[in-house]
Amino acid sequence: MTKQASNVVDMGAIVRGFVAYAESTETIERAQSVRFESRKIVADFVRANHDKQWKTIQKPIKAAIDGIAVGIVKDKVGLLGVVKTCIEYSIMPTTLNADRLRKAKTWVSVDGKNIPNTYGKVHTKEGAGKKASAPTVPANPVLSAADAEKIVDKQLEAIDKAETKKASSSLDKVGNALDLATMTPSKATAPQTGQGKGEIPRANVSNSDAPIHPIEHCSLLLDQLTKNEAFREIYAPILAIMLEVDKVTLTRCIVQARDEMVRGAK
Repeated sequence: MTKQASNVVDMGAIVRGFVAYAESTETIERAQSVRFESRKIVADFVRANHDKQWKTIQKPIKAAIDGIAVGIVKDKVGLLGVVKTCIEYSIMPTTLNADRLRKAKTWVSVDGKNIPNTYGKVHTKEGAGKKASAPTVPANPVLSAADAEKIVDKQLEAIDKAETKKASSSLDKVGNALDLATMTPSKATAPQTGQGKGEIPRANVSNSDAPIHPIEHCSLLLDQLTKNEAFREIYAPILAIMLEVDKVTLTRCIVQARDEMVRGAK
């Protein structure tokens, strides 16, 4: 019984399918006929007016659009824009929306060929949508060999002067530091033979003292060096200039190297 029911054919659906297919085919044929006839009218008009100024043909087209019965054309302003674009670029109105037509990737020419959309290249202002950039410097005119050589010579001369000035400035700094180093101290410094409370142990230990490890001895000397006024104010700046670093960095590196040395000996 179930098998018999599944074989029942809905003849009503079959008939409706025949009718729908036949009507849609007829509709497509009518639409194609209308499309062919209207394309010929539009193509002939575009060909005849594509080289004319829009101002000379705008008024009669606008008057014709305004005279069309209400309801047939919903967007009269948009239709006017479509007609203008089609005439200017010799294309067919693939859409009656002016913005969509102008933003389409491709157009259909009056000859029925697909062509690239060139509207944006003509009407988009240069730099639109891009961040403002520094003005470009116009390219220099072609120079003769002699003029080019003169320009190069001047550039090399400027570079040489800059390097000379930089080197001279560095030498002056070293010279000034050396002058300070050779000046007679204003006060005589008494030799530090004794060791008071809180003083750093001196390297000139007597033979009666217990011997110390060379690393410990070096550590004491480095402590004295970094706290010495002459080292901080004269020697360190000279050495920093020669090594092309600042005095603070130089001193920090010496202290860090001393700490690494002591840490490694433990």
